[in-house]
Amino acid sequence: MYGINQFPDLAKTQITSVHSCALYYVTTGRNAWHSTWTQQYSNGCMHSSIKSAKQYAEKLRTQGTVFTIKQQPCICLKTESGTVFINQINSMSPLSGYSSDALSPGPKEGAKLIDGARDNYLIPGASTSGAILSFDRSSRFWRVPPPAKNSVIVVASEVADIDTDAIQKRKLKAWSSYSNGGGYLLGWRERENGVSPNAVIALVNKK
Repeated sequence: MYGINQFPDLAKTQITSVHSCALYYVTTGRNAWHSTWTQQYSNGCMHSSIKSAKQYAEKLRTQGTVFTIKQQPCICLKTESGTVFINQINSMSPLSGYSSDALSPGPKEGAKLIDGARDNYLIPGASTSGAILSFDRSSRFWRVPPPAKNSVIVVASEVADIDTDAIQKRKLKAWSSYSNGGGYLLGWRERENGVSPNAVIALVNKK
């Protein structure tokens, strides 16, 4: 996950390009009390490839645990010092409440504009840290603020040319694991995940 202290050089950069892409989001689930089902995610749950996501699941594998991998539509911010991915989990239309153009000339009461504030950060030349802050739920870029928890996730990498899968206006996929027995790799059942990439694509393609 992104933290300004972990990526100080990245925070100082400017965006060189903006793209849409798919990350692979891994959650774990298992039966809890009273036959209910619990799911959770943790740091390391976002991956740039299905291969990496499956390898991650194998490392976390314990008896009775079932894994789900979902293609998650993301905004990808490229910089000379690394890459930032912004996505929204637990939504069937991720980032549909975000506007690439600011919805008010000033911040909400009690908040401050950052130095060099602008009304659109999803363009080359914009501040990377400013773009990330624009996705804070209290920013002036949200038509409908996202939930405070388990919603917008920012992931960063110091690799500037990291490979990712492109997305178009198509149905995204999900995979559920099943056990082949001890000593064997997990098996995976593929299905559609129902998440729409349209809002992410529209934000990136807007001129």
